[in-house]
Amino acid sequence: MVKEIFRNYDIRGIYGKTLVDEDAFLIGKAFGSVLIRRGAKNCAVGYDNRLSSSALFSKYRDGLLSTGVDVIDLGECLTPLIKFYVYEKKLDAGTSLTASHNSAEYNGFKLMLQGAKPFFGDNILNLCNDIAKNNFVSGMGSIIKAHDLLDLYTDFLSKRFDFRGKGFKVALNCGNGTASNFAPKILRQLGVEVVEVNCTSDGSFPNGAPDPERHDFMQALEEKVVQEKCNLGFGLDGDSDRFGLVDEKGAHYESDKLMMLLAKHLLSEHPGGLICCDIKCSSSLVKLIKELGGVGKIIKTGYPYHIPEAQGEALFSGELSGHLFFGKKIGFYGLDDGIISSCMMLKVYNGKKFSDLMKEFPKLYHTAEVKINCADEVKMTAIEKIVRIAQGYARIKEVLTIDGVRGTTSGTGWFLLRASNTSPYIVARIEGASQQEVDQIKLLVAELLVSGGLSGEVIASAPIYFS
Repeated sequence: MVKEIFRNYDIRGIYGKTLVDEDAFLIGKAFGSVLIRRGAKNCAVGYDNRLSSSALFSKYRDGLLSTGVDVIDLGECLTPLIKFYVYEKKLDAGTSLTASHNSAEYNGFKLMLQGAKPFFGDNILNLCNDIAKNNFVSGMGSIIKAHDLLDLYTDFLSKRFDFRGKGFKVALNCGNGTASNFAPKILRQLGVEVVEVNCTSDGSFPNGAPDPERHDFMQALEEKVVQEKCNLGFGLDGDSDRFGLVDEKGAHYESDKLMMLLAKHLLSEHPGGLICCDIKCSSSLVKLIKELGGVGKIIKTGYPYHIPEAQGEALFSGELSGHLFFGKKIGFYGLDDGIISSCMMLKVYNGKKFSDLMKEFPKLYHTAEVKINCADEVKMTAIEKIVRIAQGYARIKEVLTIDGVRGTTSGTGWFLLRASNTSPYIVARIEGASQQEVDQIKLLVAELLVSGGLSGEVIASAPIYFS
């Protein structure tokens, strides 16, 4: 078994190469053994529509059963629905077989405990060690077919959202992912007219990986919104825990901008509330939250760090990548869900021109999320070296090291360098008040990358946007 597939908050590899069917059986045995030792008895399991998912599911299920864990079979399913079911039914554990937004050759496992709390970090790495040591328990679990998931989920949404009679028309790009079999139907049941874009389920992803951060994925949505005169457009990733949004003019907004609108709306209803964002988000978001009387908190990137905040005191927590976690304090379960995120944006939009709603928020110069290729086995070492060097730079006024290094260079300028937890690259982002300021920070970041043994060419040539 390839050790590198065991990552910080999931297990993910290339099917047939770094992840094979027998691996799924062993991972099931290892996770099942952990559950039994913790006194757990059941685990809900669902899988996405990738061509390899059904075979991996069968082996993984058998591994769980061999330890005495009862498997609640959810069939082909979305990650947010699996999390919802685990939470709603008070189950002991859950698993989503998915590689999320990765291309079709990948697959993997997202593991969770009771309350849909993430199973991550050392817990995942220890599964690999248990497999190497054959450290399993034995038992005989049973299979339970679940038939009530979709009804429960739709009922949950219908108590919180009702768009009937409002005339909302949206374009929806599911990227041929698993959401194709769920999202259009659910939105229509809530009263939304849906124009489908790539909503035929096909696990080979003939139109490319379902990823709202991909330019061509969102471009297809932008064109459809304008062509069909839609009010909004939504794009969902492979397992529907992330989303992207396009307004009536076909303009795409990064998620930290959408969080500004959500912050204004929710803080008007919950004064002084806590809102969390990941380390990649704009500095203007935290500033706005404070100006609105709320409490802004920057946290690490990754759903395991956001769920506890949203299941605690936060009104919501969000990531630049499109994961939004709406809190228990406002009637949700604190879980990332692209369908709920879309519904929340429809609720805030409420028939106005979305482009007008966004005009009041500040625009800054920035790069996109720049991805610099770096092998999994060396990316953490490279980042650790860059962090040490950055802490000694006089040009960097403030250094935040909760997740890579976020360096503040002025009252308006900052950069981020961090290692991706799911893919072989380093993530970079830069923001400033002017193009000149961003250009200057790009030179600094390129210098830091070179000092870490990486190329600075990608960041040096990265386009600058004003939005």
